[in-house]
Amino acid sequence: MNNENRIVESTHTTPAVDHRVITVFVLFGLSVVCFLLVALSALTSPHVAFIALFVILGIAGASWYGKQAHLHALHHVDRRHQHKDVEHRRDTVTLALSQGCSVQVKYADGSEMNLIHPTAALAANASNTTIKELNYGQQQLAAPGAQYPIAPPFASMKSLIRPGSFPLGYLTAGPAMGDISDLLSMAFVGKPGTGKSTALLYYLAALLMMDARVFTLDPQGSLSDLSGLIPYYGEFSEIYGVLPEIHQEIAEREDLYRRKNKQVRNPLLLLVDEVPAIARYEERMKPSVSVLDLAEKITTENRKHNCFCILTGTSLPANILPTLTRDNLSSRIVFNSSDMHARMAGLDADSRKLLLPLLRKASPGTAILDVSRRPQPDIAALPFTTIDDLRMIVDAGSDDEESSSIPVAFPGAWEASPEDFTDVGSGGGGGAPAISSEERERIIDLRQSGIPRRKLPLAMGKGNRYYDVVKEVLDEEGIE
Repeated sequence: MNNENRIVESTHTTPAVDHRVITVFVLFGLSVVCFLLVALSALTSPHVAFIALFVILGIAGASWYGKQAHLHALHHVDRRHQHKDVEHRRDTVTLALSQGCSVQVKYADGSEMNLIHPTAALAANASNTTIKELNYGQQQLAAPGAQYPIAPPFASMKSLIRPGSFPLGYLTAGPAMGDISDLLSMAFVGKPGTGKSTALLYYLAALLMMDARVFTLDPQGSLSDLSGLIPYYGEFSEIYGVLPEIHQEIAEREDLYRRKNKQVRNPLLLLVDEVPAIARYEERMKPSVSVLDLAEKITTENRKHNCFCILTGTSLPANILPTLTRDNLSSRIVFNSSDMHARMAGLDADSRKLLLPLLRKASPGTAILDVSRRPQPDIAALPFTTIDDLRMIVDAGSDDEESSSIPVAFPGAWEASPEDFTDVGSGGGGGAPAISSEERERIIDLRQSGIPRRKLPLAMGKGNRYYDVVKEVLDEEGIE
């Protein structure tokens, strides 16, 4: 079938009935009868006139009753036609969606609703796309599934991800555009199987396209496919072993912000999957460094340094996610869950009452999107994103020509300079980038283990811009 969208119109009409014509005919008939009876009474006697009056009233009453009965019958006919008209329009919308078309529904009050089919090309992405129009006349009846938006797959919408603007989610009216700072930091809440992991992959993909540095802490292994693509830590020993490195990175960003007139590096994201598992471990083991404390620091202090976190879980009660952290989140994504769990994530009472029941029948990947930019939460669909989508982004970042063209999330974002690789507080200096001997040895060991040059920055938990350091070290050692 040709994927080019076509105009879909409803052609069914309801026959109009002019009741004024019927009334004129009835009154004209009564006038003729009255005239004849009065003329007859004048020629005979008053008794005949009295009888004529009763006859006239009887005829008038019968005519009125007949008119009302006829109007009642016409009303039912009109209602049946309207019902058929609504069914016809509903079937037309369903047929259009089933054939891969998108539909724009226009209501009598001037409001509009877009139903975007996932296989239909985006209007912003293809010149051959025409959004269909279907006028519902006086019937403000929602089309089937109208309350559930549909998002295109990541592969067909990734060109919309640009510096300072990308789809936060897809509403019934189309993509809700915003900045990464409108979204992060954020909480993900929902039952298993509702699409949390797929949604996480979407936001990870968007951040990787912005050359973000990502740390993934996944104690239950639900995101284990990310291992080898981005810095991933699944064992508790790995998780708490990398925390000092994250603290060091944040300290460098804070120092850079002070020294260089509020300059920032590309985004840093701490992704903590299944926060309750982290909380149980910390309560039992009492580690010297805490993931929950780090998340609180990022959300309350380091937003201006371009540091963010994503916290996920089936529930996030107050003993796991403190009120201070919860109140400083920029957004929350609530999938199908209980009212109590949505409340713990910070979703307001009105949204829980109105929107949560809709999620029970929604497809996986549909959630309540509550972000700082929008005045109120909305039902939103998130693009279906796979590990292969992330792999393509990482591979593109490993290519010589494409690595330099990866967009930066914020205008004026930090560009690497030699002095910024020195230790914090050392004062920096000119010349080649200064790195520790341990880091230098790690670069050499990873390269000798078979990891390609272009993937070494990711293997070390660095951004793509760290490649210049990797290249210089390997060139000095004569290692290809």
